[in-house]
Amino acid sequence: SHLAVMEPVPPKKDLVLEQVPVIWDHILKKNMGKWEAMAKHQVKHVFSPTEDELKLQAHRWAQTYSLALMEALAPEQPRCGLCGVEAAKRCSRCRNEWYCTRA
Repeated sequence: SHLAVMEPVPPKKDLVLEQVPVIWDHILKKNMGKWEAMAKHQVKHVFSPTEDELKLQAHRWAQTYSLALMEALAPEQPRCGLCGVEAAKRCSRCRNEWYCTRA
């Protein structure tokens, strides 16, 4: 792969318009002088999670990478590594290989 960074193509006309950031201006005016209090609030409530919140987040991450969930998204059924027919059983040791019968 190759990534090339180039200058943007110049506009075809000499007129360049900028959109006025109305929402940004409103946020700045509404919260003027409150930034330090907002930062302290976020440190306390957002960046300092409780032990229960950390456990819940860890559980969500574990569910995200669940093999059963990933397989449900797979478009086709797994196949036996030996004969190639559809398999319903997975190796309990490596959890990677599928098989149709113990033999």
